[in-house]
Amino acid sequence: MGSLKYYILLLVLPIILFTSVSNAYSYQNSRYGASVNFGNLSVSDPSGSTESKSKLFINGIMTLPMNRNYPNWRYWFDVSYTSFDLEPSITNLGQQVSSFSITSIAQKGFNVSSEFRPWIGLGLSLSLNDFENRFNIDRDGYIADHFSNRSETNLGAVFNVGLSLYPLKNGVFVGSNFSVFSPFDDGIELTKLSIFFLL
Repeated sequence: MGSLKYYILLLVLPIILFTSVSNAYSYQNSRYGASVNFGNLSVSDPSGSTESKSKLFINGIMTLPMNRNYPNWRYWFDVSYTSFDLEPSITNLGQQVSSFSITSIAQKGFNVSSEFRPWIGLGLSLSLNDFENRFNIDRDGYIADHFSNRSETNLGAVFNVGLSLYPLKNGVFVGSNFSVFSPFDDGIELTKLSIFFLL
């Protein structure tokens, strides 16, 4: 049942992308850019608890309006790679983590001002994660238990709220997002604040 979810997601993402790009309105109004993110990450590990880690990282972004009839709805796609180390302790597992993820979010915009537009969105994220050098330590600082490496493909839910300014004079859109990523099984939990730029 678990692997079925991943195949469904892998099928749904290209279908959404294809139908949006094949729509002339969506294609002409698509935008591309990047975001700078400050995130708090932790690992849901089957062998024990872990500490959380804060770090900066960058995402690539693409947005596509759904169609001309729903101008306040859009798809938000982003791709990211990040790696980080979690320190071991008596109670927490230490490990080296690397993750490549693809996220798809349906966002609804609200016309509340001529200066900016708030957004709210819900979507799915698919991540390929490696967890290596997993161990904890005893009271003297020596390795107490060493665990095998893990490689996981994780599916999770994403919720975000954001604010985008109307384009600057050079046509660049600037905005911010607050997002929460929660895996459906043992994976990476992430809360992040982002500043994005779209052309």
